[in-house]
Amino acid sequence: MLEQFVHRLHRQQLPTTLALSRGEPDLRIREEVAAGDPDLIVIAAESHSRWVRWFQGELVRPLLHWVDCPLLIAK
Repeated sequence: MLEQFVHRLHRQQLPTTLALSRGEPDLRIREEVAAGDPDLIVIAAESHSRWVRWFQGELVRPLLHWVDCPLLIAK
C-alpha cells in the first residue's frame, strides 16, 4: 500500500522516497535526513500508552529538538 502511494505521488510529479529499514528509529531517521535533505518527514503517531512509550522509547519529542524541516505525525 505504501509503495502504491509513493508511485501515485511520483505520477503527480512529487519526488518521494520511502525508506523501510531495521534498527533504532531515531538513528535511522537521522541517517535518512542527513542523506536526503527532505522537505517533509512523515512518521506514524506513537502509542498513547505511557507504558509502551516508556518501554519502546519516545521518538517524536527527540525529533523535534533536531529536525529542521516540517514533521507530519500520521495515525
